[in-house]
Amino acid sequence: MINQLINELTFNPLDPFFIKKDIFSKKAKRLLPSGYDKFIEKFYRNWLLWTFNGELESTIVYPGIIDGIKNKKYEKYFSDFSIDDRNFIIDNFNKIFEDEAAHTEHFLNLLKTIYGDSIAESISDNSLKLASIAAEHKVDNGDFVELLFFYYIGECYLWSCFYQIYKKTTDPDLCKIFKKILVEEAQHNNHHYKLMKKIKDKIKIDLSLIIDTCRDYRHFGLEFVKREFIIADANTKKDHYILELIYNSQFHREFNQLAIKKYYQLIKILYPDLSIDEFTAMVNHNDGTWSSLPIAIDN
Repeated sequence: MINQLINELTFNPLDPFFIKKDIFSKKAKRLLPSGYDKFIEKFYRNWLLWTFNGELESTIVYPGIIDGIKNKKYEKYFSDFSIDDRNFIIDNFNKIFEDEAAHTEHFLNLLKTIYGDSIAESISDNSLKLASIAAEHKVDNGDFVELLFFYYIGECYLWSCFYQIYKKTTDPDLCKIFKKILVEEAQHNNHHYKLMKKIKDKIKIDLSLIIDTCRDYRHFGLEFVKREFIIADANTKKDHYILELIYNSQFHREFNQLAIKKYYQLIKILYPDLSIDEFTAMVNHNDGTWSSLPIAIDN
């Protein structure tokens, strides 16, 4: 059904989600000498490629996690779990794997439909190879909790992206597509959340790692935007201010607030004394720049 809906749509690479308005601030246009339209087309293409690669990588990571549970690789977390409890968790991870495999197919189809079949030829083999290397490294060398934490944040990030597309699109068929994906991503988030809540007393994740990870996902397509605007780390006050000017639109403010609330659901379990306001300030590098900008009612 989803792929059929995708195949029936005619996409504009400058607005592939039929939002019909700029999602960035007017300042972004003034800061781009090479042209805003070129930036926007590259932004959406890059985000779709990133999402495809992320979904593809997860189809390798989740089976690795399942094998780890079966082979008692993570016993320090599961030693007091019954066989039924383990089987229930494995069944949930299998369902997540099936969803992610379908999502990978959907996003490959979106890429082909928007940009032509040639993009599939250019990414498929290379993407699978890179995803396999990355996934196997994470499974072989990563601690179970850190691995699950990174994927929880990634699932929350994508859920927030999909939610914004679902709410902002003007096309009813695209709305149906992202509603289905959105519901499935929410189920993945819920599974990871409940599992980590069960083993919270055995979890030790440094707060600085949590904050740094959430900072990387505080904006829609942040890494690409930093590269395009030649902002290496966004650690200086000037670079941070430029980024917030670019992202000072209603679309991105809503995304930022939504994503941070999703991240915080898990963080409050691990750090119950950390308030949502404190967490938000840490993630947003809140030295006064973001909060001092005038609220963007529109673009």
